[in-house]
Amino acid sequence: MLKEGHSQQSVRENSVPTPETMVSDISSQAPHASGDAARAGERAKALLVCGLLVLAVALAFGQTIGFGFVNYDDDAGVYENRLVTGPLTWESLKAVLTDRHVEGTVPLTCVSHMLVWHLLGHNAAAHHAVNVLLHAGAVVLLFLTLWRMTDQLWPSALAAFLFAVHPLRVESVAWVTERKDVLSGLLFMLTLAAYSRYGSRPFAIHRYLAVLACFILGLAAKPMLVTLPFVLLLLDWWPLRRTPTQRPGQSPARLTIAMRLILEKLPMFAVAAFFCWFNLHGRTAASLVANRQYSFAWRLGNAIISYVAYLGDFFCPLGLTPCYPRRVELPAWQVAASALLLVAVTALALRWRRQRPYLLVGWLWYLGMLTPVIGLVQFGGQAEADRFTYLPCIGLAIALVWAGADLCRRWPRLLPFGATVAASAVLLLTGAAWRQTSYWRDSETLWSRVLACDSRNALAHNNLGATLLGRGQVNAAMKHYQTALNIDPDYAKAHHNLGVVLAACGRPDEAIESYWRAIRLDPQYAEANNNLGVALAGCERFDEAIERYGRALEIDPDYAVAHNNVGIALVSCGRFAEARRHYRLALQIKPAFVEAMLNLSWLMATCPDGRLRDGRQALDYAERACKLCGGTPEALHCLAAAWAEQRKFPEALAAARRALELAERQRLPSLATFLRAEIASYERGKPWRLDAAAPR
Repeated sequence: MLKEGHSQQSVRENSVPTPETMVSDISSQAPHASGDAARAGERAKALLVCGLLVLAVALAFGQTIGFGFVNYDDDAGVYENRLVTGPLTWESLKAVLTDRHVEGTVPLTCVSHMLVWHLLGHNAAAHHAVNVLLHAGAVVLLFLTLWRMTDQLWPSALAAFLFAVHPLRVESVAWVTERKDVLSGLLFMLTLAAYSRYGSRPFAIHRYLAVLACFILGLAAKPMLVTLPFVLLLLDWWPLRRTPTQRPGQSPARLTIAMRLILEKLPMFAVAAFFCWFNLHGRTAASLVANRQYSFAWRLGNAIISYVAYLGDFFCPLGLTPCYPRRVELPAWQVAASALLLVAVTALALRWRRQRPYLLVGWLWYLGMLTPVIGLVQFGGQAEADRFTYLPCIGLAIALVWAGADLCRRWPRLLPFGATVAASAVLLLTGAAWRQTSYWRDSETLWSRVLACDSRNALAHNNLGATLLGRGQVNAAMKHYQTALNIDPDYAKAHHNLGVVLAACGRPDEAIESYWRAIRLDPQYAEANNNLGVALAGCERFDEAIERYGRALEIDPDYAVAHNNVGIALVSCGRFAEARRHYRLALQIKPAFVEAMLNLSWLMATCPDGRLRDGRQALDYAERACKLCGGTPEALHCLAAAWAEQRKFPEALAAARRALELAERQRLPSLATFLRAEIASYERGKPWRLDAAAPR
């Protein structure tokens, strides 16, 4: 093992090792190596293990490259995230520092989404492939780092395999939005690798700075890494053996050594404290509402049960789903039994801390790394989540594997049996992970699986309803929304989505009531305010609609759709200058927003106020819209109005007649009637003028 004072000749000077240099370094330090042939053999074993680890990851998760996005934050996190899909500029890179990216501040993860979107394409395949590659890199680095720290190849390999293909990893790898897990996981492993090098030569400042840099980057990918300094203190005790309790004899320097180990972590604790504050500061009020709804005693009881539930999922990963609703009740016996189990395991680990230090290290790793997400401070509505176990369960794998290795060393006859059990476990877990991954193929498959495991999951009913609505299955969507509300009457998003369905079914009064219920439950719900405005405008209650749009824009000033909608309502009220300003704001936020382009073009071509008309700009917007949408009848009739405003009536008539032909073919009677009147005006040599916008 690496101990303080170990020979440094074989340690290269680069601060953060690559997998190749780690294999080379470890091989040169292998305890049974004797000469070049032995070192080559050790290197070959390491490369074989690395290859098998990558193959196992590919078998379990490679199928995701053929999957699409799912309607579980992939919209807000990736393909509808303005920072991700907008222009890749220095300004946008700076903006990620203040972006509240799907209930958290994860700037490095957001940057990774931006780079993948602009460099590798807009399709989901590239995003899935990056997730798989990041996970594979983290797995390989875990193996190499454990081997470097313990000098035990096969236990390190088995622990890495358990981490690589356990079904609990599926959510972190198969869910595009959860890029933060695999990215922070890779940086976590790099931090451990850099620290193992620093531990072999303390006070090497460049090596310490490498540890600190990797740690900061990991926190920028996901703040859950705030407990990493505690993990490093555990590794100081085992396997790095830097702590005084592991040194023979009674030395007055023991306290000095302990203080040094703590003091060298102080910069990391300071950085972790800053990220804790920054992340809590970035949370919305809605995401923290559970902390007011549930007492600390309730949250503590829920956390105790969750620790045991995650433990059960590690040893028996059946019935895993992407979301576990918060428990309605916490039976006292369940809390007491869970607490008793946790205390018993902790007591045994403490009892065997000298003979089997890996048990205490692995157990405290598990308990400590889960602390930020165990529910003492509630974020969101889930009781548990598989993704939270991505790094904590490494501790359980270490404790389990090294305990098995110890048994096989004590009783060598168990070695064939142990090897068979280990290989069978890896194969079974790989198959289970492959099956669990297949449920992430698309939104309908995902939420159908959740409901098969728990038919009373309101989130699953709501999201499945949204999927079906997108496919035009209005009645089926309505049933799922109503079921979600029967399960959870205070589910604001389900009230909103039910309003969308009711509006589509021509039931505006009921839709308005559903939107109001959503807003009363969540006053910061910008989309509900916007859609309520749309429903009110449809009932010609324009003043009320403008008020709702304004509220949506107070909540989210960059809500391009709300800017466009308030522009339409303002035109209906004859407030043309204000409408033009909002259309332009919509296009500043979303430059390829076709509807806003057409509305602005129409206003600048047909506005009765001559000071607001501009035929050339109207024509420019109409032509850009036609290129983007392929020449729809709506775009062509705006193009015709722009030509007419410039007194180019032959071009206007050609565009209007083409628009009429398409409108009749597509069975758009209102637009067709409007176009006939428009054509008659152009034939008389008169531009079109309106007191309100044409129907879209």
